Amino acid sequence: IGVITYAALRRGDVGQGRFFADQSYHFQTLRVMNDVPSDGADTAEVLETIKHIRSGDAQGWCRAWSATGDRVTRSAAATTDRIAKGRALLRAHNYYRTAEFFLLSDDAKRPVSAAKNIRSFYAGLDTLGVAYQRLKVPYGEGHHLEAVYYPAAEGTPKRPLIVHGGGFDSTLEELYFMLAKDAHEHGYAVLT
Repeated sequence: IGVITYAALRRGDVGQGRFFADQSYHFQTLRVMNDVPSDGADTAEVLETIKHIRSGDAQGWCRAWSATGDRVTRSAAATTDRIAKGRALLRAHNYYRTAEFFLLSDDAKRPVSAAKNIRSFYAGLDTLGVAYQRLKVPYGEGHHLEAVYYPAAEGTPKRPLIVHGGGFDSTLEELYFMLAKDAHEHGYAVLT
């Protein structure tokens, strides 16, 4: 009887297919989780963060992700291990980028979060010794596009340059996790 009772109770105990019922909050959580394999997020940090968020609460979203970014930044500052520090800074970048996502364009927290996200990203690359160049590509009269060039390592066989652009709400820095890191590690030069 114990096995039958256990099986009956387990029938209702199934995994959940969503982080949030709200599609936007669910998708933005998936967006962060997408960067786990390329060291741009940590599953435990993401799951801990979303425990403190109610869907539809943009300010709560910002507070929770900012707190995680700050905590991970402190962790980076506290370690002398170069790899742990660099990876923590890259994760902090992503959490700060995520923090501002649902804020209105005129919210005073947006530029603060954006500055932290950009500062953390390049500090992470520098700490890890990732070669890159920040560029301003001329675009129209008197304008430019920000770009990052990740050169192929010396001695790498000649391969085509990979050019990767983001979409409407992506940031230049987050493109590193989507394609640039892996392609660069496989000997390709990448321009985002």
